Amino acid sequence: MTIEYNFDYALKTILFWEGGISDDKHDPGGKTKWGLSTRFLKKIGIKKVDVVTREMMKSIYANYFWFECKCDELPSYLSLAVFDCAVNQGVPRASKILQKTVGVKVDGIIGPKTISATKTMRSQLALRDYMARRAIHYSSLSNIIRYGLGWFRRLFDIHHRCILLIKRPPVNEDGG
Repeated sequence: MTIEYNFDYALKTILFWEGGISDDKHDPGGKTKWGLSTRFLKKIGIKKVDVVTREMMKSIYANYFWFECKCDELPSYLSLAVFDCAVNQGVPRASKILQKTVGVKVDGIIGPKTISATKTMRSQLALRDYMARRAIHYSSLSNIIRYGLGWFRRLFDIHHRCILLIKRPPVNEDGG
């Protein structure tokens, strides 16, 4: 069995964890809708989360997270892990963690050297190290007690889904 993998699949996975509206007074990002925080939306010129439509949300995730991290050029299992990290921990952190994992210069910009390195590293090792680095970052945050259980549940779920992508590679767009 193969898993059809693309942005839509990755977004569906993210929305499992980021769905709905949240207005947690302890969340430093402020009110969120589909995981898009008030703080982030203001950076891209949107003043209120309430105005974000489903189409806008999909476009924002594609342009500011998926393509920004070059997820369309990464091996499928890493694209999901990096996309999830970008959404939950920020694009710069997702990029730097990937670069540390594959052993290239850490500058926070995923380019040809980083992409090339992802294709030569053993998939299970790359995934293990990437997720471990994410966990280390979560553990260093002051609000680990409040949000840690949820963060780690999400991390383990994404890890599991990535393992499935390694074991059952996705089909190409042409079906092959």
